[in-house]
This record gives sequence, C-alpha cells and structure tokens, in this order.
Amino acid sequence: MELTRVIHPIGQGGFYTETFIDDNGKEVFNAIYDCGSETQKPTLIKKHVKEWIEVNPQRRINAVFVSHLHDDHINGLDDLLSTGRVNCLFLPQLTPEVILEAYLYNYYNTGSLVNEGNLIISKALRNEYNVRIVQINEMDGVGDDNNRAPVHINEAIQNTYPSGSVFYNGFMNHHGDKFRWLYIPFNSPLHSKKGKIEDDAFFASVKDKKGQIDPQKLKELIESKTDGIKTCKDIYANFFGKTKHNTYSMTLFSGTENHRCCLAHCMKSIYYCCDCVYCHKEKFCSPNFLYTGDFEPNRSKLKKPYVDLMKEHLDRLGLWDTIRRVQVPHHGSRYNFNDTLYEHACKGYISAGSKNVHGHPNADTLVNIQNDGCVPVVVNEDPKSIQKEVYLF
Repeated sequence: MELTRVIHPIGQGGFYTETFIDDNGKEVFNAIYDCGSETQKPTLIKKHVKEWIEVNPQRRINAVFVSHLHDDHINGLDDLLSTGRVNCLFLPQLTPEVILEAYLYNYYNTGSLVNEGNLIISKALRNEYNVRIVQINEMDGVGDDNNRAPVHINEAIQNTYPSGSVFYNGFMNHHGDKFRWLYIPFNSPLHSKKGKIEDDAFFASVKDKKGQIDPQKLKELIESKTDGIKTCKDIYANFFGKTKHNTYSMTLFSGTENHRCCLAHCMKSIYYCCDCVYCHKEKFCSPNFLYTGDFEPNRSKLKKPYVDLMKEHLDRLGLWDTIRRVQVPHHGSRYNFNDTLYEHACKGYISAGSKNVHGHPNADTLVNIQNDGCVPVVVNEDPKSIQKEVYLF
C-alpha cells in the first residue's frame, strides 16, 4: 500500500490531496482538504483541479473536507463536485450564521454577489450536487465522547456528526496486515462581538421556512436597496470587526493508528525528512498530518483555547504526539500562531501567494516555527514549490 500526499502550488489558498494505491497499482481511496485560491482567482485553482482529475479517468474522490466557506478555500470546488466523482463532502455545520457570514465575506472579497464561493454555497444548500453532504457540528467546548464508535467513510453515514468524530477506511498492506486510516475533523465555532448577525432586522426577510438563510433572497435584498452593500458592510463590521473575519475553521487530523508500521519513502528530488529529530530518533517517519485551514488556535471555549481542546481529544486517542506534519494556519498569519501546534511536527506547510496583500506568511511566524524545531515550507503558485510525500505501508 502506498500513500501519496500532495500540497499543490495554488498560491493563497488551499488544495491538498491524499491518494492511496494498493500493491497492484490501483487507486483505492482519495481524499481532499480544501479546494480554493485567491491567487489568479479562480483560474489557477481550476487548472490544478482539472489536471489532478485527468491523471486518472477512473478516479473517484471518496471524501472532500472543507475548512470553511470563504472563497479562497472553496472557489475550485464546483469544478470538482460537478464531475460526479465525489462521494462525500464534509462541511462545517451550516448554521444560518455561518452561511450569512460566508456569503457576505465572499461578496466583499470578490466585489460581486455572483462569485464562485457563493455559487457553491447556494448549490450545496439546494443539494444540487450528486454527493452526500456531511456536516460536522460546532465544538461544544467540553470535549467529545471518545467511546463513540468510529464510522467507515465508504459506508452509509449520517448527515451530521459531532466535532471530533472518527471516520476511517481500512486497508491491507503488502504483508497481509490490516490497518485503519483515520480522518478526525474538529469544527471551531464562529465568533462575533455581539449576538448573531442573522438576528439583525435587515436580514429578517432572507430566511426560509426552516429558518435557514436563502442566498437568492439575500442577493435580491441587497440589490433592491440603494445602499444595500454599505448597510451590509456596516452590520458586518458591527458584529465581526472592520478587519476580514477568519475565526472559524474545520481542522482535520489525517493519519493512521499504528503509525510505527509505516516507513517513509523519501524522494530526494522532492523532499527529505529523515534528518528530523523525531524521525531520526525513532527510525521511522509518521505520515500523520494536521490540516488547519484558517484555524484560530488561541480562541477559547469555556476558558480553554481551541487548540488545547483538540489536543486533549487526540491525546485520549493516543494520536497527538504522532503528528509530524502541520498545515500552518491562515497562510502563516501572525495572529494564528500557537506553539502547541508544532510540539512534534517536523514540517509546517504554508500555502501563500508570492505576492499577496495580507503579508503572508508573517516573518515572526516563520521564526517562531523554526524556534519550535519545525521547518516551515512555503508553497506558492510556482510549480517548483509543489510538495509531495510518499509513504509505503
């Protein structure tokens, strides 16, 4: 069994793929985390999605995990879902608050109500994609029940699950031994300065009978008002602040329980990891990865930072100290740094545009990651910056 993980060079965004191939050279499982980019939007991400799909005409995508609904993380998703090859789409809980925030954010970020991000949100809400949509509920702040039975990702699953639920797929290695690959999503809640933006009187007419936000009604409402966009911006700033908002994101642990049976096949032309202190000491390289999107680890629930809640959950499963790769949150922003993320990681991947207005990655973040004994690796839109990891089981 072989796993190939690719951090694609899509600039300011995220597109990460994992492909499992059996001993006969057949693809048996594909997973994707995020599918969007602000760089050359949305041309660049669409190009990479097309190229990745066309590698194998029979390719199936078993699971797509989306960190959050901002345009730069999902604007390539329509091309992917429209192929009819995707089985399951995992999303953070689609609360009215999340939908309204994302819809307005994408409006401001693109300058148009009609944009790829909002198109995808609308289609998903109308269930226009031939895909099972699974929502991960917001983290409750207390911790999740580790006695909950793991769920096989290829079998019939429910429409909603608690944050921290364990999904798995089973494989057989070349020794004839069975092992399970785990996907564990954590959904950190959306934060606002005061109440819920959906309760503002301006948006009273855009809810459907179920109390959910109707994107089409929202679009019509904004376009019908002379100062519709200004009104929305003022309301948005009142609830979330004047700066762009990135306080919720669904992280994802991706790895195996029995990580010690894994050997890294280090392709020197692409990367070499065995000089890492952990890999060298333990004479193996764990394939376990933590995807973070725009995760804000320092936000708290019940006086506990989100990163500590996530760590405690993975610790109880015996997985936290097996993580050797981390996606650096929010493209290397200084506000999303937390030492805890790099306790055992030997590489921190940063998806950031070579020229972006946000100043990502932040220089202090790069230094701090290095001080934690982790090597920061920036993957931008340069095709040569692509990162590939190949593991043999």
